[in-house]
Amino acid sequence: MPGNLKHFTTTQFWEYYRQLPQEIQELADRNYDLLKQVPNIHQKSLAS
Repeated sequence: MPGNLKHFTTTQFWEYYRQLPQEIQELADRNYDLLKQVPNIHQKSLAS
């Protein structure tokens, strides 16, 4: 998949995120940081 991917969220995402336990929020944050740091992680494009 060439080029950089743009990651974005919706208002609804943040509403659900804030409802998660703190421990899960921290895990999600660490995994998101990893996603940004490792460019060769395989991702599926939503665009056809």
